[in-house]
This record gives sequence, structure tokens and C-alpha cells, in this order.
Amino acid sequence: MKDIVKLRPVHLTIKERVKAHVTICVLSYLLIVSIDNKFKNNDNIDMSVGEALEELSDCMVDTIEIEKQNMITRNITKPTSSQKKILEVLEQNKLIKKSYYKKYLKKMEDNKM
Repeated sequence: MKDIVKLRPVHLTIKERVKAHVTICVLSYLLIVSIDNKFKNNDNIDMSVGEALEELSDCMVDTIEIEKQNMITRNITKPTSSQKKILEVLEQNKLIKKSYYKKYLKKMEDNKM
């Protein structure tokens, strides 16, 4: 699991931070197992969870800021055919549609995130 989510040793001493770290690790594990089960039950995809996460890691929000005009524009990179296939197998087709994520980009702009 550490290799897939690229974890490295963390030295925590505060109780709340330790709990938070363990929670994140458990959630990561559950996500990996869920993705793996979806892939095993689908003949349309032939890649590991690690390969899929690596492929999806190229998806990101691009931010362009023009300081003199006080303007910020955001866009999400267009998914490749391989990324679309992964999202379809994971039943997340809505993430492929610009109309779905456009409202979140607007919220980001409104909140100056």
C-alpha cells in the first residue's frame, strides 16, 4: 500500500495527529481495495491500481493568474482516453463531463482558493 499511495515514514507524537494519520491510512487502504475489486470484476480494464492512480495523477486543475488585472482562471486538464476508461470502470463518468466540474471551478474562483 505504501508504494501505491507513496507514503513515507511520519513521526507523530500528538494523539490527534496520530489518529488522523491512521484514519487516512485506513481510508487509503479501503479505496485501494475498492478500486482493485472494481478492476477484477471488469474485463474492459487491464491495469493495476497503482498504474491507474499513476495515470490519474496527471489530471489536475490548471490555474492561470494575471496579477495586474486581478484575474484568475482555472481549468481541468482534458482526460485522456485511458483516464476516461478508468473513470468509467469506477462508475465516475460524471467527472469526464465539463458541465459537472465547471460549477466547482466557479466556486474555487469565487473563494479565491
